[in-house]
Amino acid sequence: MGQRADTLEREIVANRDHMSRTIDLMEQQFRRTMDWKTRVMSNPLPYVGGAVVLVLLLAGGPRRTVGFIRSRRPRPKTRLEQLVEQLPDPIAERIAPGVRRAVDTLEDLPDNLRKAAREAQRERDKQIQKEDEERLKRAARATMTERILMKFAEAAGAAAAGFLVKSLSERLFKEEEAK
Repeated sequence: MGQRADTLEREIVANRDHMSRTIDLMEQQFRRTMDWKTRVMSNPLPYVGGAVVLVLLLAGGPRRTVGFIRSRRPRPKTRLEQLVEQLPDPIAERIAPGVRRAVDTLEDLPDNLRKAAREAQRERDKQIQKEDEERLKRAARATMTERILMKFAEAAGAAAAGFLVKSLSERLFKEEEAK
């Protein structure tokens, strides 16, 4: 019995040591997994890419982000603005706001033209669709009229054939009776 208790005690100690080592290994692995700094340093490309995508989405998408970046850059002065700057200061100060508004309006013009062109294209597409529908309706009506006329012609032909057969048969009977 004493030997069995010693064996059990050794097994318990061995199991404790084994469990302790397993827990230590799991803890180390958990720390490595949760240590994001090391993971980022070892492979930064996916994290940088993800950060860029996140910033783009938060900023409103690529189109809006590019527009924002472009709006922050100073735009080159137009030839008209350069000419206004060459005028004497009192005249340039009076003319500059109007020139600025005109230049801004002209910059917005392509967008407005695109919108107008899209609307005109939509209207044209609607008109073409209506014309196609009308053409199909006329074709269907014409087809129906042709069918009705064909049936009428068939009926008239059948009636004429019946009349001819009757007329011929009556003549033949009259000629036979006369003989």
